Amino acid sequence: MRPIGRLQCLFLQTILGELWPAYLNEIGMVDPGMQRRMRIKALSGHYKNNPPKTPVIMAGSTGSIPVVRDFIKILNESENGHIILPGLDKVMDDKSWFEVGNGHPQSLLKNLLSVCHVNREDVVNIGTDDNSARSFVISEMMRPATTTHQWQELYDGGCRIKIEQGVNGVVVCHADNDHHEASVIALAMAEIAHDPDQLKNGDTNHAQPFIGPCVCNPYYNNGALILMIVAGQAFLIRH
Repeated sequence: MRPIGRLQCLFLQTILGELWPAYLNEIGMVDPGMQRRMRIKALSGHYKNNPPKTPVIMAGSTGSIPVVRDFIKILNESENGHIILPGLDKVMDDKSWFEVGNGHPQSLLKNLLSVCHVNREDVVNIGTDDNSARSFVISEMMRPATTTHQWQELYDGGCRIKIEQGVNGVVVCHADNDHHEASVIALAMAEIAHDPDQLKNGDTNHAQPFIGPCVCNPYYNNGALILMIVAGQAFLIRH
C-alpha cells in the first residue's frame, strides 16, 4: 500500500473508531448502525429467554452480520422460529460443497448453516421441484473453482439434455453498468406484478423460497454475472 493510502486509512480509523463515537457519547446519541445492532441483540436475548409462542419468520438474510447471525441461531432453535435464506444450493455434490470457501456465493450460507448446526440435506422445500434441470444448471454455474474439472463429465448425453432444458426460456440481458442492471431487474419484477397469473402459472419452486430449518430463493450474484429468477422466468444479466 502506498504511504498516502495508509495515512488515509489511519485518518478514517481515527475518525470512525475514536472521534465519532466520542462525539456521539458526548451528545448522548448512538450511531444508527450501533442502534440496530443493540436492538437486534436485545431481541435475541428476549427470544432466548422467552421463546415465541406464535410463528416468527426471519427472511432474506445470509447472516453476514454477526449479531444477525446470532439472532438467526436463537430463532432457529425455537419451535416457532422459521428461517428463510436466499439461494441455498441443495443440488451441489458434497465434495464441491466442502470446497466452498470465502468469496463463493454460497460461503455465507454455508457458514450460517454451520453456526446453526443444520445440515444442508435437512433443508426442506416448499412444494416440488418442477424445474430440476434449471437448478442443476445454476448449481454447475456456481461450482467452486477447485472442482470445475468435473465439468468434463457434462459431455454425457443426459447432462446435455438437462442443460438444454435448464437454459430453455432464459433471457440474456447485456447491462452496461449497475444502473442498467437494476433497471432490468425492476422491469422484470414490474412485468410479473402486472400479470399475477404468471405467479400462479410459473415455476413455483423458483418463485417461492424453501422453508425450514433453512430456506432458499434462487438469486445468485457472482461478480458481474447475475442470474435472477422471477416466477420461473430466468434473466441472465451481464455487464
